[in-house]
Amino acid sequence: MLKPNEHNFNRIRRAVEHDYEWELVEKPKIAIADEMSNTDKKHVVNCKSLLCSCMDFKHNCNEGEYCKHIWYLVLKRSNMI
Repeated sequence: MLKPNEHNFNRIRRAVEHDYEWELVEKPKIAIADEMSNTDKKHVVNCKSLLCSCMDFKHNCNEGEYCKHIWYLVLKRSNMI
């Protein structure tokens, strides 16, 4: 269940404000990169299990919290951005 807290709201804001490049790796995995970043690093998001390989997700997200990469893909798929 989604937790409406400051961390999630900040991640949603970053998901909407940034431009991302993404490509299908293999269903249900998508590689995503922040175009505003100075690195070519891509993170892999599993769209089925809502898991991401980024450090924010691994170290800072508790149950019901998602990183900006997951939020971006969820909002993009819903045609909200």
